[in-house]
Amino acid sequence: MDLTNLRELEEYFADNFDTMLFPVLSEHYLVAGDLERAERVCDIGLRHNSDSLAGQFLRARVMMAKKDCGEAELSLKKVLGLDPVFLNARVLMAEVQSVLKRPKETLRQSCLDILELDPGNRQAMKGLESIASKPKKKAQPQSMKKSAKKTKSQAQSKTKRSVQTKPSKTNSTSAKQTPKKKQRVIKNPAQKKRAVAQKPATFTLVKVLKNQKLYEEALDVLAVMSGKRGTDKKRITKEIKSIKALLKSGEGA
Repeated sequence: MDLTNLRELEEYFADNFDTMLFPVLSEHYLVAGDLERAERVCDIGLRHNSDSLAGQFLRARVMMAKKDCGEAELSLKKVLGLDPVFLNARVLMAEVQSVLKRPKETLRQSCLDILELDPGNRQAMKGLESIASKPKKKAQPQSMKKSAKKTKSQAQSKTKRSVQTKPSKTNSTSAKQTPKKKQRVIKNPAQKKRAVAQKPATFTLVKVLKNQKLYEEALDVLAVMSGKRGTDKKRITKEIKSIKALLKSGEGA
């Protein structure tokens, strides 16, 4: 059979709904932009071959093309349940979860899973950088918002009254001489270690941090890894020496 011949495939599929070749026919329709037929062929084929990796993955691609990311995610979960090291499925899953605005930790884990399979994957590294650059916004309760508004209005009224009342020369001079106090943010090393320990400490994460020139954070991750059983102590020591050499040479500045 000529798999590039659409008519032959259609005739064969019409007589053999249980054929494993259904993803080939579905992809013909997907490339041609006939998404309804592509989805129908996948659904029929998967009724007879539910464990078909190619079929589930192709259905995910079809649903992405139809902008139905929820269904695409379900198909990809089935694919990764059957084959956790299916790299293309991991990459597409990260894209789908990003569109669905899944939690930050879910997106981070998807990127790390990709990097475990493909350490140089640019899409995953950009994804991690994007996640790190977006600060987490905390929603304020309504009661706090109301109290904030009251405090702001009270402060504005006090400012108006102080403008109307002319200050004496002595007060203005002392006000000028009083330096503004800057708040210092004291980093607690114990808190820092706890934060690092909550991250998935892997050599992949160390590599990502080194690529971003976050050498101190990379050393923290290695410190966490050194305290775990079953880790490659020689490799950890080698990585620590390498990073300290970079810091000494001035690259970490």
